[in-house]
Amino acid sequence: MEMVDLSPEDIQRYCLFYKLSAKNPTLGNRNTRYYYGEKKALAFKKDIDGNRAYSEDQINKLIFRKCSKNTVRSIIIFHSQLIKHFSPAQIFRVATNYGGSKNLEGFLTATETLKIQGKTWETLGISIDAVVSILSNHGGSKNLAAFINTSQILKNKGQTWEHCH
Repeated sequence: MEMVDLSPEDIQRYCLFYKLSAKNPTLGNRNTRYYYGEKKALAFKKDIDGNRAYSEDQINKLIFRKCSKNTVRSIIIFHSQLIKHFSPAQIFRVATNYGGSKNLEGFLTATETLKIQGKTWETLGISIDAVVSILSNHGGSKNLAAFINTSQILKNKGQTWEHCH
């Protein structure tokens, strides 16, 4: 599907509403360059099968949400790492929540730490869907770190999460 571009007026309205660019509202070109640059970068991201990862609607929602700059940059920079673990829909779900960039980066850091320790999410007893559920909330990366720490404490005591119910 070909990407349908928003009009310059739509871009300006969204960018002004979400304060995505300069304080001076007459600098519409700056907003437009940001929009097209980010949109193009996201449009080229692929899923694990080589298909386009994000729809136009998803791209616009990512770019036009408040505080999106860090989140969009995180997706662009870390997409190839994230797509190894998450579907595009899961990345989008985490990214569109408050602290999306921190949660995505926190996941990658935690995954690398587990790998160094010879562990996986499965060995901690958690599915990727459950990880996405944790990350898709305010404070997701902190909650994920707490889960990992608690899991390791339980394992050291010879217990599992089932013992906590």
